[in-house]
Amino acid sequence: LYSFLKARVPLSMFSLVFNLLEKNGEEYHYKSFSEVDHDLYVMLTDPENYLFDSIDERNIGQLNFSSGKLFGRGEHVSELINAYNRVTSAEGSSEIVLVSGYSGAGKSALVKQAQNSFNEKDGFFLCGKFDQLQHVEPLSAIVDAFSGLCHEIMKKDAATRDQIRSAIQENVGSETGFLINLIPMLRNIIEVPVTETIQIGAREAQNRVKVVFRLFLRALATPDRPLVLFLDDLQWADPVSLEVMKSLVMDTEDSSFLFIGSYRENEVSKTHLLGKALIDIEKNKTVITKIKVGDLKKEYTNSLVSEILQMSPHSSQPLAEVIHRKTSGNVLFVLQFIRSLFDEGLLRFSFSTKRWQWDTATIE
Repeated sequence: LYSFLKARVPLSMFSLVFNLLEKNGEEYHYKSFSEVDHDLYVMLTDPENYLFDSIDERNIGQLNFSSGKLFGRGEHVSELINAYNRVTSAEGSSEIVLVSGYSGAGKSALVKQAQNSFNEKDGFFLCGKFDQLQHVEPLSAIVDAFSGLCHEIMKKDAATRDQIRSAIQENVGSETGFLINLIPMLRNIIEVPVTETIQIGAREAQNRVKVVFRLFLRALATPDRPLVLFLDDLQWADPVSLEVMKSLVMDTEDSSFLFIGSYRENEVSKTHLLGKALIDIEKNKTVITKIKVGDLKKEYTNSLVSEILQMSPHSSQPLAEVIHRKTSGNVLFVLQFIRSLFDEGLLRFSFSTKRWQWDTATIE
């Protein structure tokens, strides 16, 4: 029977039948019909990962880290999408979403998941990431984000490019050359003479930078073309970038603009540069949605382990419980721990039984 099943049914279904027939010590693996029903439901609602063709056995025995699925984050994703929907409504508005959590909690992955819904509308999604080693380089993440936008604009048809070019020239006006000095990639869209070299450290220059970015954003973010700016790792942002961020999110003339910022909450106090900037923004009575991304609950850790091993949640639960105790449900730590178990041979796939095997006592 086992040989017949192994040759003709998907691995997850084979494991389910095997667990129904075999005992784990003195007890059967499944203790109730509801447990069997739950595993069948998971397989049927995600056939791509659980009921794939058993002939090619899609990378059988390998860890599946590529699905990109999130577990236990549905409410947070909805909050991001709701904020975007408000911004892109007929009235048009500007809002801020602050995503906080410890390193490895999955803040960036959360925003990336919501981005799929943002892309359904003909808008722009800009993304920049601050680097601890580039802290002394002003505006690095913001310039990267708007440079990426320039690439996206160049992909548009000629009529759209002309429309955007005209809007920038009309709003930014004589400061267009100064803006291109800040964002050289913009020269591919607008040809103007190069102006003087910028010394961003000077107070007068910083004020000018804030003004020109405000004008630039007003030209880009419209009800027909909403704009999302996501800046990651704000805890490493330089002072000039934080001033520009404050200027953009506090601009009452902005519309159809959503700012999303993520940061490590354990590294930001009220006296931190970012902490002070957020206090100033809150005093401005700007609409702010705060999302705190915590560790996964035990059930969602199991869902993640089940996804990676492509086995039923019931079968993966014993291993997931150990992993959860070791990692406290931090997503990055879970992924790293599973990889280390696999690399060290503590988690291995048996091609004879077509099942993942591990020794809980050894892992503990």
